[in-house]
Amino acid sequence: MITSINYNEFLFYNLIQLFSNNNHPLVNLEFDLAFNTINKYYNDFITSNYNDENISEYDCIIDYLNNY
Repeated sequence: MITSINYNEFLFYNLIQLFSNNNHPLVNLEFDLAFNTINKYYNDFITSNYNDENISEYDCIIDYLNNY
């Protein structure tokens, strides 16, 4: 069972709430309910082509969400 998340995962979850279209499974899902799956979805982002070390993580996440 996951008992904590890191800042990057927290940022990812919050950006989903602000910028994601309704296709992402975490959209409008309360934090307590989403908590155990945030890590899985963040790892999906990390392993995607949208994760570019030459661009800020914030911008990469926004790009990822806009194309989800």
